[in-house]
Amino acid sequence: LFFIPLGMIFLGSITIYNSWFVDQKEYKLASNNRVILSGVTAIVQIAVGFWGFTSSGLLVGYLAGRGISFLHFVIHLKNSFKRIFDFNNLKTVVNKFQKYPKYVTPTLLIDRISIEAPFFLIAYYFISSDVGFYAIAYRALSVPLSFIGVALGQILFKNFSLLIQRSKPMLDTLTKNWLILALIGGIPTNFIAFFGELLFPFVFG
Repeated sequence: LFFIPLGMIFLGSITIYNSWFVDQKEYKLASNNRVILSGVTAIVQIAVGFWGFTSSGLLVGYLAGRGISFLHFVIHLKNSFKRIFDFNNLKTVVNKFQKYPKYVTPTLLIDRISIEAPFFLIAYYFISSDVGFYAIAYRALSVPLSFIGVALGQILFKNFSLLIQRSKPMLDTLTKNWLILALIGGIPTNFIAFFGELLFPFVFG
């Protein structure tokens, strides 16, 4: 519980900085940061696990990944710092977009609950090792979502904002990207659906 505020600060800051760099069309930087976050988290968790730490090791890896991700963004903020932290401009932006959190917050909260709830339910109805198996499966299956879906989502969010500003239709762009994502996601999903029962024990032991 002591580390929850620190984790929230890291996560909130990373989200803000990520949105800023996407807005500045620094897509490569934003994508690299996500790779750094996931890579550092996994490496630290595995390394600490080998040293005999279990639950505390997972927490250390979680914080390490987000901490390094946060520092990576901060290092690249030197040229944008004054523009981001211009408090007069910030006040104007907050007033202009004050409705945004009212619509987005409930959606994000429900989305987060839908992701986290199975962990608590499995832990309540079954044994702790089942939670571990579910976590491994979830992490393996969420990799495409983390790297491809989120990156494309950020770019689409920017493009849709421009389309709205120019009063242009969005349906064609949305449909095209849905088809691309269906093709990208359909191949690995179907492969895992048919061969997952053999694949998971082979990969994870």
